[in-house]
Amino acid sequence: MWKGISKCWPIVERNIAWNIGDGNRVLFWKDIWISDRGRLIDCVSNQPPESVVDMPVHPSGSHDCVRWRITHDGNFSIRSAYDSLSPNLNTPRPTIWSKIWKWPVHERIRSFICLITHGKILTNSHRRQRNLTDNATFPRCGRTDEKVLHVLRDCDEVAELWTRFVAPQRWNTFFSLELGDWIDWNRRIHVGNELSDNWQTIFGVACWQIWKSRNFIVFENRDSNLQDEPPDHDRVKCNVDVSYFESTRDAACGGVARDASGNFLFSFCHWIGCGEIIRAELRGIVNGLEMLWEKGFHKVMIECDSEVALELVLNGVVDTHPCSALVQRVRSLIDRHWDAELVHVFREANQAVDLMEKLSHSLAEGIHVFDSPHVGLRSILAADLNGPLVPRLCMN
Repeated sequence: MWKGISKCWPIVERNIAWNIGDGNRVLFWKDIWISDRGRLIDCVSNQPPESVVDMPVHPSGSHDCVRWRITHDGNFSIRSAYDSLSPNLNTPRPTIWSKIWKWPVHERIRSFICLITHGKILTNSHRRQRNLTDNATFPRCGRTDEKVLHVLRDCDEVAELWTRFVAPQRWNTFFSLELGDWIDWNRRIHVGNELSDNWQTIFGVACWQIWKSRNFIVFENRDSNLQDEPPDHDRVKCNVDVSYFESTRDAACGGVARDASGNFLFSFCHWIGCGEIIRAELRGIVNGLEMLWEKGFHKVMIECDSEVALELVLNGVVDTHPCSALVQRVRSLIDRHWDAELVHVFREANQAVDLMEKLSHSLAEGIHVFDSPHVGLRSILAADLNGPLVPRLCMN
């Protein structure tokens, strides 16, 4: 610590001044009286005798007092000391820093954005400079030294993710700016498409999740992409999900079934009407199991993103529970002479069925079954087969 203090002492000395009191602590020749001129003894060509140099100022009142030259009240502050280290002391502080701390995301993400802007996140290029690794390449693609912009934007897989959120007319600017300008531009401009309402939040959370996904690969040797995974080679999978409007309590569920190769088998929509979301979750599971049974599949999997619904089925409920009939129906379907299992997935891995459940609200009440994929479903199914990067964006 003292080494650090001694290294900074010339800067401290330059910014202190004396309020003269009795003169016992003041050295006229060795103290700094004009901040940009240094010590008086260093400003004269003929050095005065030592006896003159050490001569105290004549006493005239109270004790001598040190004050901090660059604050209005003479009191020391960390901020003023930091400013004194800056070569642009008299220029306004960049507004981007104050704007970053107002970014509408969690504080840890704001801190991360600040590190990005400084170029201080620990990429493999930085880690190699510190002898923490001998491989500076980006682990996701392995094609270039890992730099901040390549990690967060320019890698092909990451760029494909951004094209899902950024409006096409903004792509050219989005993918061409340098790091600092890129951060500031996304702070100032709404560049998202029609699905990206709160762009500042989406941008910050996406950068954070892309970096977390990269860290999974580097430090845990696994990918955190939340894409839809195919089932075992002889199993059929049906993803189910719900759509629910709290204002009207309007509920709907839907499902998409595929084989082990990712090929579409069937889909369904079920507009339930007014009801509770947990009942809709259970109704979706019931619908999926019943259709798989009716179509003659004997080794099946239901994927659902509702942990609450799956827990009710696993543990059972008392007869007085409002969902008792639905829970018992699910359990009885599973107990039939077939191999059926329920699996939890994150909502981001359930994008295909997300389209179907929303479609339910535009259809007549009841169940609607489709033997060919809806037009909007085809691109999602193709993306699942190609396995693109789909990080989990937590917006809370």
